[in-house]
Amino acid sequence: ASEIYDNEWTDALENLEKLRKATETNYDEEKDVQLLLSILTEIFQMCKRDATEHMDNMSRLLITPSTVKIKHKPKVPAALLKEIKDFRRQHCSESVLQCLGEHYLENLPERNPEQLGPEVIKACKKYILKCAELSWLMVIQDPPMCMEWQFTGSEFKSETMRSFTKSGDQVQFVVWPALYLHDNGALVAKAIVQGMKTEKKGRKNQK
Repeated sequence: ASEIYDNEWTDALENLEKLRKATETNYDEEKDVQLLLSILTEIFQMCKRDATEHMDNMSRLLITPSTVKIKHKPKVPAALLKEIKDFRRQHCSESVLQCLGEHYLENLPERNPEQLGPEVIKACKKYILKCAELSWLMVIQDPPMCMEWQFTGSEFKSETMRSFTKSGDQVQFVVWPALYLHDNGALVAKAIVQGMKTEKKGRKNQK
């Protein structure tokens, strides 16, 4: 995750800056930083949904042929489900990740057609592919890894966050999500946020 932020994220932001400055007078870095975050979080949620649906479909195939549709979700023994999840994780090769990346690259614009036009997708292509790879590898863990990015407007907490270019006691906007081993699990990587300083209570009327 940190390698993506240091490499593909930086390259995508630079590509977007060049794209914007070719057509716009005033460049708004914050807008593109938040766009890159939304790309990652959208792909993560798509992967999370697809990974769950994938397991549900495999469970149904264990009971009936694919041509037979059943409405309920079959109850598959936990031990067998674990073996299936382990098999999926162990056989997640580079070719599988490449196919998944191309799939999300093609389908992502449908989630945000106003902001994700062809030129933007081209500028962010390598970043999008890496986000798909990271997200899929996270969601197929057992239990799945988690992301948290809803920090805007909250208190800056150094134990779970680090500053982008400005520090402060409050979060102005989020740049990169916090990563956790699983839901309510250990922190794997801190969130990167833009801080801002707010006026402390009791100081307003002090001279």
